[in-house]
Amino acid sequence: MEIFEFISAVCFLALFTGFIAKLIILLPASILMGIFENGKILFYGKIVKAFIVSSIIVFYILSFTKDKSLFISILYYILGFYSYWVMYTLENETDKDAIQDEQKYPIDTIMLKATSYDKFLIVFSLIFFSLFLIFPILTNYIIPSVCYNLYNWLMGYKVIYWISIVLGGIFAIYIIRFTFLIGSLARVIKRL
Repeated sequence: MEIFEFISAVCFLALFTGFIAKLIILLPASILMGIFENGKILFYGKIVKAFIVSSIIVFYILSFTKDKSLFISILYYILGFYSYWVMYTLENETDKDAIQDEQKYPIDTIMLKATSYDKFLIVFSLIFFSLFLIFPILTNYIIPSVCYNLYNWLMGYKVIYWISIVLGGIFAIYIIRFTFLIGSLARVIKRL
């Protein structure tokens, strides 16, 4: 039960804070990208988003593993980053598919080109994630603590808590499926 709670929390925080960061950071970055016709502006906005979301998730993971042994904590760190990476990949692929399907305006071409930089964002996320784990003091600013307190407040309601556990189970199945797909793809590539 604890593992589903952990996965659901990481996935919820990744998706929810990612959505909020899109509104606050990426919407203005998209407007600037359209004005200056430069796809790198959106990429820089996504780096800021990765910084914020990584700090929130690490803040949660550190709070969750506070009383656990070092070995168990390291396993949760790895599972937390992997869950975040899968949700991040899912979110980016959904955005990319939406842009490809609706290429009506010239800005859509610039946005599609801007998504070509997304492969570098996972590296930035890993760097931020590692930095925050090594130097947890970097997560002690207002955004992670507010998000953590909001999450705890929402989990105080039993209905939301059980919905979160069920979603955690669904996310866990999706993460396992994603892992098997990557493993199958790696085997196919080795055979070629």
